Amino acid sequence: MDEERSARQLRLIGETMEIARDLGVEVRAQITIKHMTPVWIPGRPRRGKDAEDIARLEAALRERGTRPA
Repeated sequence: MDEERSARQLRLIGETMEIARDLGVEVRAQITIKHMTPVWIPGRPRRGKDAEDIARLEAALRERGTRPA
């Protein structure tokens, strides 16, 4: 049951991230979401993709001349 719940939560987080991107959610908010997801879902390991996304988002901020959070 916990695995089902975790899978459902991951799907919702993924969908939320896509919606956030489509709505133009601040890049800093996306970084925070990526950092905090393992905290919000205890037992979920940080994925390599999350680290890559964080690095990509932080690079986008640097390109804009904005400091990452």
